[in-house]
Amino acid sequence: MRNLFRAFEREGVRQLLIGGQAVILIALSAIGVFAGDPDPAAAHKAVDEGDAARAKGDLAGALEAYDRAVAADSASPSGWHHRGLVRRQDGKLAEAIADLERAVELDPAAPGPHNDLGLAKADAGDLAGALASYDTSLRLAPDSALTWNNRSFARRLTGDFDGALKDATMALQLDPKYARAFLNRGLCLYDLREWEDALADLEKSVELEAEGQDYTRLRIWILRARLGKKEAADKDLRQWLKSQKPAGDRVETYGKFLLGDLAEEELLANTTGSLDSIDRLRKSEARFLAGSKAMIEGRVEDAKRHFQEALATKMKNTEIEPLLSPSPK
Repeated sequence: MRNLFRAFEREGVRQLLIGGQAVILIALSAIGVFAGDPDPAAAHKAVDEGDAARAKGDLAGALEAYDRAVAADSASPSGWHHRGLVRRQDGKLAEAIADLERAVELDPAAPGPHNDLGLAKADAGDLAGALASYDTSLRLAPDSALTWNNRSFARRLTGDFDGALKDATMALQLDPKYARAFLNRGLCLYDLREWEDALADLEKSVELEAEGQDYTRLRIWILRARLGKKEAADKDLRQWLKSQKPAGDRVETYGKFLLGDLAEEELLANTTGSLDSIDRLRKSEARFLAGSKAMIEGRVEDAKRHFQEALATKMKNTEIEPLLSPSPK
């Protein structure tokens, strides 16, 4: 009972009235009277179970385990952090941000949660908030190549191409074999119309990490064709489509269009109508590719029209996942 009085004292309560029919118990759940004492060992075990489930792609199982971790020890940042990661992966961004903010509050000196909070904020469209989180993470861990790369990506989306280029270059200085940083820097150079350098970085990215680079290969085709190497670009893209089937049918369709095996009308068939009734991502991608091919072929007015349609979708980027990295666990 003495400990109970101390707990109430910490909560700013000076009296516990127990008499007859009246019992005033204020914020018992907040001080752990009903929930029981924290169990760090149980929380740690639950986090490990959640990580195992997440590695297998079982997001529901991971979420259930992380829920148990938070319940077992709500003062431990690990459960909040990992639950925030799986919620982001599941597309529940508001909940992910809330969990990651709690992890940051509990352990403000840990760089990982700040980085991952930046990822969630970027996903939610809060680029200013994402940049602030990355800034904090980099102050805590200035040697983190992945956070330099993540901040580079966010800067690129804000239109700060020079800043994005500097951050991606810093990531590569820290990790010269970081494929995602080569990809990100290559896209920055593409935006800056530095075609030769962009091509070199994108090809290096594929060389270092072949998996998950379907869209990169399409960009490489565009760059090589722009630089007058279309015949070689066609050969390599056709060979890749035959020998290494892309992860999705959509990328295969895009490849066939670039190679001339699919008409522009077929590519754009499902991208007409209002933005409320179509897949904005699909429209953005298709219009970007149609515009790029039109530009290569010298059809400038057609290219402008396609690019304007792509911009109207308000999709700033179609290659997010290959670029961004959560903190290592």
